[in-house]
Amino acid sequence: MASQTRKTTTKPEQQHKTSTRAKRALRSLTFSVAAPLLLTLTIIFLFGSGANYRRALSENAPFWFPPLWLIHAAALFSSFSMGLASWLVWADGGFKSESDALPLYIAHVSLSVIWDPLVLVIGAAWLGVVFCVVHFGTVFGCYLCFKRVNPFAKELVKPCLAWIGFLTLILRLPPSSCLFVFTESTRTSQTKTNNNNMLERCLGTHRVRQMQRAIRHGKITILCLFMTVIVLRGTIGAGKFGTPEQDLNELREFYTHRKRVEPHRVLEEVQTTTTTTATNEDSSGSTNSNNYETFDVSKIFVHEGADEKPDPNKPYSLGPKISDWDEQRADWLKNKPDFPNFLGPTKPRVLLVTGSSPKPCENPVGDHYLLKSIKNKIDYCRIHGIEVFYNFALFDAEMAGFWAKLPLIRKLLLSHPEIEFLWWMDSDAMFTDMAFEVPWERYKDSNFVMHGWNEMVYDQKNWIGLNTGSFLLRNCQWSLDLLDAWAPMGPKGKVREDAGKILTRELKGRPVFEADDQSAMVYLLMTQRDKWGDKVYLENAYYLHGYWGILVDRYEEMIENYHPGFGDHRWPLVTHFVGCKPCGKFGDYPVERCLRQMDRAFNFGDNQILNMYGFEHSTLASKKVKRVRNESSNPIEVKDELGLLHPAYKAIKVSTSSS
Repeated sequence: MASQTRKTTTKPEQQHKTSTRAKRALRSLTFSVAAPLLLTLTIIFLFGSGANYRRALSENAPFWFPPLWLIHAAALFSSFSMGLASWLVWADGGFKSESDALPLYIAHVSLSVIWDPLVLVIGAAWLGVVFCVVHFGTVFGCYLCFKRVNPFAKELVKPCLAWIGFLTLILRLPPSSCLFVFTESTRTSQTKTNNNNMLERCLGTHRVRQMQRAIRHGKITILCLFMTVIVLRGTIGAGKFGTPEQDLNELREFYTHRKRVEPHRVLEEVQTTTTTTATNEDSSGSTNSNNYETFDVSKIFVHEGADEKPDPNKPYSLGPKISDWDEQRADWLKNKPDFPNFLGPTKPRVLLVTGSSPKPCENPVGDHYLLKSIKNKIDYCRIHGIEVFYNFALFDAEMAGFWAKLPLIRKLLLSHPEIEFLWWMDSDAMFTDMAFEVPWERYKDSNFVMHGWNEMVYDQKNWIGLNTGSFLLRNCQWSLDLLDAWAPMGPKGKVREDAGKILTRELKGRPVFEADDQSAMVYLLMTQRDKWGDKVYLENAYYLHGYWGILVDRYEEMIENYHPGFGDHRWPLVTHFVGCKPCGKFGDYPVERCLRQMDRAFNFGDNQILNMYGFEHSTLASKKVKRVRNESSNPIEVKDELGLLHPAYKAIKVSTSSS
């Protein structure tokens, strides 16, 4: 028998632990900043005497040439700024999500190392100009990568860009002005030759050459050591030394605790056992354990045996054949005037349908992202007066995977005759334009609306000519017939595998895998265009489906230049994370990039919801929110900028009658 007691711990104890972690975290920050600084100092020490440059300044150099101390100081400041910026990007996962960020930063460090010996020692002024131009392009590339990850890192790069641009301009001298470097270099080389002759007389020629060779090799070794440490630190981490992302979180936690001046007490629940009975039961696998983390969740999922196998001699069918659905539905609507299929002259009653597996996701965070996805859909549907149906059940075991939506859609169409359009949306798709209202009047003569292009489907026969992850289907007899024609390739097993071979052979660019609903729809339309094509609308004026790979990196640009309501490339209605498979074990893209970009897409849409209430996320990558509007004593008068609180398309006209 276990009893529960409570104890109190003072805040200073927690602060001590937090302070210890913060001190450890500072080591990562110190390394990231100190490594390029020490490398720059080493280069200045080895190659930065600049005797030629000093003489040139005193003789015939233009007045705008900076003094040598300023060049060195600017190089140190540039190393510090870029080191700090790279640490911030590193901490936010930018070196993994932005594949070009780390190579560009390493290239920047390498070019910084080369510039001093190239210009100040060798005297290759015009080659220095070329390196400055390349260096400017490299740092500008860092700027573009960094700004997509951390806004403050972008600001740190700007002074470095300005300095490199200045060096590029001042080095572009007429050839006559550059001769001083080579002249003085020749004179200096003669002086060094005389010094070498003196050393050879004292130590011997062989010994002097050995010393010179050792010094040259030592310089190269030092440079290689620095570059190796930087590359390894960026790719495999530092073990107990800490990672920047972990360190940044610990620093934030430390300084958050520092803001609380007055210590206070915190209640913590502690489990104490009065007997050894509970311990023994837990260790033997009893269900009395209170620890969710160690509990084997598979115990609560009862094995229900194999699914019933269908008769292989019977052709697959979604259900009994219905041929008079339009008449049945019209009679139902006539007898149920309180459930009209249109809420306004051009506003149909719409049911958004989505769903996921009845079992938990195969990874620890998948269910969390499913929750974010359905929250996002509920927000959009609440604003636009759309009903939502979330499905967990597998209606037909034969139609698992891609095809599970077909039996569900048919059942919902028949069970809800009041619904004019059913909107299917995959669980890995999110609304990112909360203000966009679908142009329903455009589809008055269409029964099936998908994102796609006529030329890609009918002319090129491309398997990605349309997308079935988000589509609109009218509730009518035509749609039931389409579902019956669509389904035969879906039953799992040999039927689906053989159909996949046909689709791969007939469709352009399709890989070899079992039949999927999207490829089957392309094949159905291109082979039976006369039967189905007139009522199919392939929409591309806005993003009913928007491929995430071409959208997520442009969110900041969209915020800066546009506003919600467009629905197209300027502000996409839907961002669809095709291939990420957040609920599975494996995806087609790096997991970290998928999850980070799904967070950004959710926050991009969520900001439009929070803005109605005066808040928004601190950044698109942050869970925290900040206030963007002061509270008012007259809340009714607060302006709704996006018009989402009370949109016109949700208004209901109430009929009045005079007695």
